[in-house]
This record gives sequence, structure tokens and C-alpha cells, in this order.
Amino acid sequence: MAFRFDEDKYRWVPCTDEHEINAPIEELPYVLSLRYSGEQGIAKRSDSAKGYVLCPYHRRLEAVAQRFSNGIRSVCGCKICGISNHDTFDLSQGQPKPLYIPFRWRLFQRTPDGPLNVAADVAEVRYDPEGVLLRWHNFALSAWAARRRWEFTRIRVDGRLQPWTECTDVAIPFEVTDRAVEALAKGVECSCGIRPSVLSWMHGASMLTAYIERPFDLHIVYLKGFLACAVEDFDETFPYEETNPYRILCQCLDIHPPKSVRREYTYTPYAVIRYMLLRQMGMREVSLMQPFFELGFYIGEQEISEFYFDPKTRRVESGNSGNRPLWLAMEEHAVWLCRQKGEKALAGFLWEYYVCGEMTQCHKDILLNFRRYGAQLTSEVKSLLLREGLTQYVCDAIAWEVEAITSEDEPQRILYEPKILRYECCVNGYAFRLIHHTDELAPIGIALHNCLASYRRRVMEKSSIIVAVCIGERYVACIELDRRCHIVQALGKYNRRLTGRLLAVCRAWAYYMGLHADADDFDEVNEADEASKHFDEVVITSIPYRRAMEEVAPEELETLPEGEIEAGYYRLLGDYLARSAHCIVDAPPWKQFQNEMDYLMYVFPRGERIYRAALGGSVEAARVLGLLYQRGRLMRCDVQRALYWLSWAADHGDGEAALASERLQRAISSGSMERDLAILRGIQELRRRFPMKEGRV
Repeated sequence: MAFRFDEDKYRWVPCTDEHEINAPIEELPYVLSLRYSGEQGIAKRSDSAKGYVLCPYHRRLEAVAQRFSNGIRSVCGCKICGISNHDTFDLSQGQPKPLYIPFRWRLFQRTPDGPLNVAADVAEVRYDPEGVLLRWHNFALSAWAARRRWEFTRIRVDGRLQPWTECTDVAIPFEVTDRAVEALAKGVECSCGIRPSVLSWMHGASMLTAYIERPFDLHIVYLKGFLACAVEDFDETFPYEETNPYRILCQCLDIHPPKSVRREYTYTPYAVIRYMLLRQMGMREVSLMQPFFELGFYIGEQEISEFYFDPKTRRVESGNSGNRPLWLAMEEHAVWLCRQKGEKALAGFLWEYYVCGEMTQCHKDILLNFRRYGAQLTSEVKSLLLREGLTQYVCDAIAWEVEAITSEDEPQRILYEPKILRYECCVNGYAFRLIHHTDELAPIGIALHNCLASYRRRVMEKSSIIVAVCIGERYVACIELDRRCHIVQALGKYNRRLTGRLLAVCRAWAYYMGLHADADDFDEVNEADEASKHFDEVVITSIPYRRAMEEVAPEELETLPEGEIEAGYYRLLGDYLARSAHCIVDAPPWKQFQNEMDYLMYVFPRGERIYRAALGGSVEAARVLGLLYQRGRLMRCDVQRALYWLSWAADHGDGEAALASERLQRAISSGSMERDLAILRGIQELRRRFPMKEGRV
């Protein structure tokens, strides 16, 4: 039996002409059509869409003038007919690799239980200064189902003989594979008495060899690498005669998939891997998994055959060291997305970016940065990621925050002179607020979709003074002033020019503050009438200045009014109390407490504000309380309570708590914590026996 390629049907069909089936390929006429690719070659770039045909008479490519049922006519008038095939080839001079194009496939088998030969007549096409050269090869696979053997012909490439399946792109078509499997099934029936049925979507040489190795379930052969760490002896675990390896497979993986996964496994071996990967990402609904079972050999940029099952972690891991960091980042982001938005949103995201889309460098940067710095990213940028997905702006926003996180500069409070502080005011309901802390830059930049986060250094050096304009809690514009207090730029969301009422109120603010505008998009205002023409009346009210926590004297921290408490307060209060505590009071063993609050108030009542805030849900207070427990500064060191409070704060988005919790867990697992505790207990005992007077060293 022989097969030729049908250009009209675009598939391989059986040959009906005896001469086409039996004649040597060199004696048959052929038609090779090529599409030109490459920057320089023998064809013009502008004509690349026309297509070319290799003229066997002139040994050159000629543009196609006409196509008909059994051949092609070139622009030179040559009529070329015969068995055909096509491809895209860079025929530039110096093209290092030849192109291998199959023109005919043939099957040979003398008896049902004898060897089967699958052979291809392949044309090797390469560029030569004298023209296009074509040389014929015979690529063959000899398969013997009864003896469970197979062999590939070898060709010389780069000075050494290699199987043609490893050094060329020639693949056995599925039409040929189907007929070959039918012939091999007869051989299995002769040797085993049972004729295996095959419903697999796999094809090619790998499918034929897998069928010879395990005819009753060829898919288990594809999973041999996947099970390498979980199965010591593959042949013993999955014997040749086993008719239901799927049951053993599930036992090895310790999974209990639904029947739908079993049905999909009948057609593709990777259904099980995809099922386990989707479950690792948080997906449980099988109906949402269904579309992913029918995909090809990749998930994102990760080839699915490169995954393996780790019996220690009971997880599917990536075996590609180069792609492993990216895959771990993809998985971690998917788990987070599923928790935040649910399984349906996760399925849509995976389909959009990992199936239909292309994994760009922008996508990779987002995922890798999210995995590395996720605990330290602000809630604003995480919300932006949930809302917009893997966009360029999200990539920039995360990069700005990462730059601030990795910067050697600590978060810094920005202090201003009184003449600049007066710029903070409300104008007809619009609030004009200065940037008082470097941590404010990224959230405002995210809200306005601009690069404000990159202004960190300039704001710290006072070369740029940033004024944010907002209505309530919603930011609508941003104004930059230089050292001279001249307006450099005033822009709205997405760096758009200000218009209408917003422009009018900003002009009014600039006029009444006596500011000059150097920017073209914010014209200088000379008259009050011009500034306020959009308003019946301009009403300006000042915004009271609130001291930074760093500006509060230590002795004021314990009595600071509740309304003046801001971020950083509990950290400063905890440090102050730890410095002022002279000794640690521990509860006697017979003392019973109703709850943790009662215990803490007994051992150190001055820390009541921290305790109540932590129990009330303050993330900062929870982190501070965890560190106090860990260090044993105000109360007896308690590693378990420290780990509890630090983990709670980390789960609620506190980056510092996440790092402290991770370090504490490592110390516990390494055993160094026991040594540190022993040293701490010794110091505490010395302090108890030999109390130091205040002021002594």
C-alpha cells in the first residue's frame, strides 16, 4: 500500500495507480511547490506570496502562473505534473540546513505476524550556486509486533549516523499511522489471541513504537518519564499483558479521578497530567477542566511530556530546569487567582493566556516578579493585576514596586516647609494633597495609570514636589512642581491633559497659591476671573497637617489620641516599650487565664494598645506582637504564639511579617531556635538575679 499527498484535500490519500505504488521514486514525476521565506534569496520579497515550483528541467524555482488538478504551470511555460507536496523554505545562499520533504509513504508486510515496514520516499532540497538540488532518501521504520522490536533507518548528519526521527522534521502522517496500527494489531492477535482496540489521538513514529511496547494501552508508554521517580521497575509495575494499566496508574499517583478523566485518557495520555496540574492550581470542577484535556503537547511554554510526579511531595513538578522558575510562577499565580476570583475566572485566564495567547516577555516578568515579591506588593497593585490581567501597565506597575522594594533606600517620610504645606487644601470639593511618604507613590501611580512610582528618588531629594488631586478617596490628577515651586506638569489619568471642570479647579488652586506654570498643558493664570469662570464661587479650605508617627516624641506614644494613630504607630510603640522595660514578668504556673488578652495584661499591661489592636484585626499590631513574642522583650519568649501572629499578618498582606515568619520557620526546622531560646532564658535569669538600675551600663 502507498500514499501520496492530495493538494486539494490537503491530506495523504491511498495511491490507485500501480506505477505510483511500485515504481522507484526516481522514475516518477514530481511537483514540489515552495513558499519563499528569508530576507535575501533568489526570489523577490514582494513576490513571496505567489508561490514557486521547482522546475526539474531548469533546476530552479519558477513563479507559479497556474494551478490545475494534476500539476502546475510556471511563468516560464513549464508544465510540471506528478506526485506533489509543498513546504516553506528559506532558499537564501548559505542556508545551512536542507529541507526534507516526503512525497510517498509505503507499507510492506508479507504475513500478519511478520515485520511491518513503514517507508517514506523523501526529497532532500538544498540551495546550490548552480541551482536548487534535490536528492532522494528512503526513511523507514521496521516494526515487529510479535517480537516487540522496532528499528529506524539512519542518515548521516554532521558526520554521524542518526535515526531519521531525531534529526529531521519528517513525521509519519496519521493516515499512514492508522493503517500501520491495523497491521500491527493483527500481529498482536496472532501472538496473544486478543486484538487490541486503539482510539488514541496520538500518531507518528512514537505512537507505533508505543503500540509495539504496550498494545493494550499504548498511552502508559508516554507516561514512562512522568512516572520515573514513582515507579522503580516500569515493566514489573505495568506488564505487557496488563489490559487495564489505568487502574495501576491511579494507584501509583494516589488519585481518584472522575470517569470523564478516564474517557479522556482513552484518547490522550496527558489527560491525567492535565487533571493533576489543574487540581494543583485550585480547580475542582471537572466541567471547567474538560476543554484543557483535548489540548496539544504544551501548556504555556512548558512541554507537557517534561513534567514528572514527585512521590515525596505528591505533586506534579516541571523537569525542565530552564523553564521551572517560570512554571512555578505560573502555578503560584494561578492558585492565588483561583482563591481571589474562583475557578471559572481561573479557567478563563488559563485559556486566554496559556492556550489562545502567546507568552510574551511582559507576561513572564509579571509572573516571576509576583512569585518573588508577592508578599511585599501592595494591595493596590494586586487589585490591578486581578482587574486587568497580564498587561503592559500591570508589568510596569509591578516593576515600579519591585524597584522600591529592592532599593537600598528605606521607606521615608517626606517633611515640607510651612510654605509648601499650605498647598494642601480643598478647592470646591477637590482635595490637593502632598506626598508625605514614599510608600504613597506606587498606589497613586497605579490609580492614575502613570509612572509616579519611578519618582521616588526625585521626591526624596525634593527636586520634585508631587501634589495629588482627589475627590473623596478617588485620585483624578497629579501635579508636579520643581524646586522653584513652578508647575512642571499637570495631568490626569493615563497622562491625559486636564480639561473642563478639573482643569478649572487646578487653575484656581494655582492662582490662589501664587504658582507659575511652565507646562504648555497648564497655562499660567493671571486673573482670578479666568481661573474661576467655571464656578459661581471658589471656596478654599485648608487641610490640617497631621504629624508623622516619626515626629511624635517617644513619651507621647502611649497617650497619643486614637484619632491621630497612623501606619507605623504600633511598630514605634513596640520599640519604645521594649527599650523601657527593665525586666520580664512571667505568670506563675498555677495562674489560670481565660484568654490571651488576660495573660498579656497580667505580664505587661502597658502594651494594651498593641494587644487590643492585634486582636481587633490590625495587621501591623499583629506583626509587632509576633515579634515581641519571638524576641521575649516584654513577655516570656513563645515561639508558637510568635509564629501564629506573624503568619496571620503575612496572610493578610504584610510583607515584613512574611519574611519574619519564613526566617522563624527555618530556624525552627534547623534546630537553631532551641539554642537561641536557651541563651535567651539564661539572659533573662541573669536579669532577674542581678537587676540593673536605670542609667547603668
